[in-house]
Amino acid sequence: MGYCEVWQPYREEVKERYPLVMERLEQIETEETVRQPYRAYFQRAAAFLRELKELEEEVTSGAWEKKSLEEMSRKNRSLYEEILPEHYEKVMVILSMQRENWESSMENCLAYCMQISVL
Repeated sequence: MGYCEVWQPYREEVKERYPLVMERLEQIETEETVRQPYRAYFQRAAAFLRELKELEEEVTSGAWEKKSLEEMSRKNRSLYEEILPEHYEKVMVILSMQRENWESSMENCLAYCMQISVL
């Protein structure tokens, strides 16, 4: 039994749910119910997934093959831009800030837990 046959039942489920997922991703991009900095992360992730959806549609429709090498290169760069070496320092600063916020939150949580246990 080949790959396609094994996954066929799941493919039907995906076909049903795919439009719902895409609709939800569009909502996440503009949603403001989640507080920062998490909101920015979810919005960027949703935008990236939407970009992948658009690329998949181009490939499936045959439009991708008609693009110039320059257009394909631009798209490739946009997909990998955040992890290019010139962005490492920026990413490391963000990760450091997140770690400091997490450590501060954990210290506050620990202090609160200790207060409760003393009572």
